[in-house]
Amino acid sequence: MVDIIYARTHMEPLTITLMAFDRLIAISYPLRYHIILSNRTMCLLIVVIWAIGTCVDPTMYFKIASTLFNCVLWTNFCLIIVSYMRIIYAVIKMSSSTHRKKTFSTCISHVVVVACFFFPKMVLSLSQVKNIGFSLTFSIRNGISICSTLGPSLVNPYVYGLNTKEIRNHKRL
Repeated sequence: MVDIIYARTHMEPLTITLMAFDRLIAISYPLRYHIILSNRTMCLLIVVIWAIGTCVDPTMYFKIASTLFNCVLWTNFCLIIVSYMRIIYAVIKMSSSTHRKKTFSTCISHVVVVACFFFPKMVLSLSQVKNIGFSLTFSIRNGISICSTLGPSLVNPYVYGLNTKEIRNHKRL
């Protein structure tokens, strides 16, 4: 059970980064999307993400695993930021405001999930640095860990559900 929890903790930021990469390709290269992200490429990326996320045993090597996780976390976050910078650049170049609005509405759901997952993890990561100037109690660290793990899972149905026209336009009885 513990191995499954640790594997999920390491795989989730990689999966969110892969989602950002998918949106970057869809927006920047819409006509070449299926060529760039073929089924074979996506399967390969998923296998790589799965292998990276499950090859760490933090019970034996806590410091190494913690350092590795922080490197993976910050690298993924930087890749997401770069992806969204490229997306913003592509959107700015669009001539139609309708296309801009549609593109931003496509990305906003992912940005919410990124914020729910990465910001609590980054607060935890920064609290471990000695020179930052703040520290968290054990119970606050645990609360933030629980929120960062449950947050994206709880927010996903609402965020992606609101993007579905049938759900958004459904009238209550």
